Amino acid sequence: NVLEVANPVCLNARLRLNHLWKTVIFFSSVSALLSLLIVAYWIWKAFKMLRGTGITTELHQAALQFCLSGTLWIIFACYPALSQYIIATVPIPSLSCMALNCTETSSPNCQWYLKADVSLECKQTNFHNVMWKLCNSLLIVPLGIPLIAWLLLKVKHRRMQRSQENSSPFVRSLFSSLSFLDGSYDSKFWFWEVLEMLRKLILTSGLLFFGKGSATELAVAAIIASGFAILHAYCKPMKTSLKWQHRLQLLSLYVISINIMLGMVQVVMSNWLVYEYNLSVNRNAYNSDAGKAVFDVFFYAFNGVFMLLFIGNTFAFFCSPNFVYEPIVR
Repeated sequence: NVLEVANPVCLNARLRLNHLWKTVIFFSSVSALLSLLIVAYWIWKAFKMLRGTGITTELHQAALQFCLSGTLWIIFACYPALSQYIIATVPIPSLSCMALNCTETSSPNCQWYLKADVSLECKQTNFHNVMWKLCNSLLIVPLGIPLIAWLLLKVKHRRMQRSQENSSPFVRSLFSSLSFLDGSYDSKFWFWEVLEMLRKLILTSGLLFFGKGSATELAVAAIIASGFAILHAYCKPMKTSLKWQHRLQLLSLYVISINIMLGMVQVVMSNWLVYEYNLSVNRNAYNSDAGKAVFDVFFYAFNGVFMLLFIGNTFAFFCSPNFVYEPIVR
């Protein structure tokens, strides 16, 4: 996310973007990139026709599959972050909005601000009202993409059971482009990647309503992440020939669960340090950085070990004599 890593406000204070503008820019960038792929395909097709070289069925299907694969890759790569931006703009009191400058949230004098950006009131008028409506109209994206993916995979699963000789080049290219969603899973678990999308949606966007960084958010996230790890270990949805990918996915789910639990420990530790600080008689001599430093060292060492395991496992897999490149390409 370029806007988070390299915030334009560092160059000029006038370039500060609120959450609504970031959402619109993010969605517009993804849409422009997808449009560029589609335009490039039609330009290539028109160029071939003008030269009079003609387009064979195989060449046409390969070009169509390339554009479809690129489109799907962009959509699924940007899906978690884009959904997080869109869902955070929904102005729902007590969920995505928080009350400030009031003692009771039921008071009519309360001012509600967006949790994702407290510079925005949840009741805006004029220009911001148009921005609210625009961002809220994009709510179809977080729920629509998993639904469309499930429908496409379901149709593909049914078509695969029958002959595809009578299918159009577009349908064959589309089904081939969907291989990165179901190619690693067993035939009876063709829908598993949709569950993965819902897991990412819940962990990145659904938990925003509990308050960012709160103990409740971390507790719910730990339960969901651990539940998916247990479900993956029990069902073993990947093909039996892809034990390497199964181990890496399971390792990834375990790391996510443990990291969230470590985050809960950090919250409890921070609250305890504040409590100890308030009880300390000599606050000038009190130092809470030591405990935080130990925790940080343990956290980075833990994740570093798993990264080394990942690199080692990957290297061992590609160097093994039983490695076959063809299934990965397919």
